[in-house]
Amino acid sequence: MTIRNKKKELERLRKAFEEEADRYHDINLSIIYATQDWISREGQFGQPNHGIQLWQYYGKIETEESIKQLVENIKTSENKYGVRGSKYSAFAMLEGEKIDLFLRISRRAGKLFSDKELKLIERNVDLELIENDKDEGKPVSVKNDNSIAMWLNYVLYNTSVSHPKRFAETVVNLDPFLESLHAIEQLLENKTISRGKRIISNIEDIQFKVAVSFPGEKREFVSEVVELVKTELGQDSVFYDIDYQSQLARPNLDILLQKVYRDNSDIIVVFLCEEYDEKEWCGIEWRAIRDIIKSRSDEKVMFMRFDNADIKGLFSIDGYVSLVDTTPEVAGRYIVERIQANEAKIS
Repeated sequence: MTIRNKKKELERLRKAFEEEADRYHDINLSIIYATQDWISREGQFGQPNHGIQLWQYYGKIETEESIKQLVENIKTSENKYGVRGSKYSAFAMLEGEKIDLFLRISRRAGKLFSDKELKLIERNVDLELIENDKDEGKPVSVKNDNSIAMWLNYVLYNTSVSHPKRFAETVVNLDPFLESLHAIEQLLENKTISRGKRIISNIEDIQFKVAVSFPGEKREFVSEVVELVKTELGQDSVFYDIDYQSQLARPNLDILLQKVYRDNSDIIVVFLCEEYDEKEWCGIEWRAIRDIIKSRSDEKVMFMRFDNADIKGLFSIDGYVSLVDTTPEVAGRYIVERIQANEAKIS
């Protein structure tokens, strides 16, 4: 059964990864590269930790002599980085709390793929690995077929981290739950083993048409709304956290978020509900939104409500769109209409 026929399991996995990503666990995924005599990261690793080899690229073989050498290297390999003579290997290193939880979920995710899809993931990784190898001959590489390693290979391919241009970097720091959530959403959206071709702009240089503020419990609904709005207005028209996750992995994130919501967005769409009032990061975004209201820039704020929960700072005279019987398609259309009305007013 292919991935396109496993929507229910994908939805369950999305919920699992999303719940953990929203908890901001102290967990980090590093990609470590190694040759026979060099490793991109040395020294102490955080505790607890777990390392797993993802792939190894031997190089290209062309002649009978090079084939014999490969066989000899396989027979005599006694080093910790794999086959002797290999050009380089890639390892994933997980550090911090909740490693066991991530491994359990990702093991389940890795088992989603059919044999044909696993071969396609391997082929995609091969294309990334050999892109800059100009030697003549047939490329030789091996991928770890452990389900966790295959899931991480897909996640890294999906986010372009395994691209050869990254080989010189010493370490890439990622939130594995958030990266996995992004990969699951890609699978749900495209239903194929593919990577979205997306040029990432500097978040601080973008003037977004829309920024969305919502609690993680409503991500499924909001993600559909965002995709509809982006279809109408363009890729970088919407500030949606997952699309810019690599740039949000920084200290003092609260300062950046307040700048995005207060200064770098034409309209902020706030998805209000009981959970919104309980979340710390929603509270940080809400402070920026309240500052906008205080400055009498009412046209910049658009409220949408899933329920009638009491929200501190929201009054009965504040208008909103009820989402009780509203589909994501309709909600997305309302947002586009609001943008168009604001732009018409300015012009």
